[in-house]
Amino acid sequence: MNEFLVVGGGTAGIIAATYLKKYYGPKSKVTLLYDHKKPRIGVGESTTPFIWSYLNYLGVPLEKLLKETNFTIKLGVKFKNWLNKIG
Repeated sequence: MNEFLVVGGGTAGIIAATYLKKYYGPKSKVTLLYDHKKPRIGVGESTTPFIWSYLNYLGVPLEKLLKETNFTIKLGVKFKNWLNKIG
């Protein structure tokens, strides 16, 4: 049995944990360690189109996700003043 500990419940931690579980299968054990006091992933996570291929890899149907989470599909991200430059 493969055992993994993923530290952090943010976007990267959730993706790492789900990838490991899918890749190594049901006989693997993946533990996600995170601070339960911190807020969950929410609005503004800037999910890019890459997520569709990842969700497909996990076997998550887009239609079911849309129905159960009521999210908005984004096609890009604009980082305004990303480097704090003026002009």
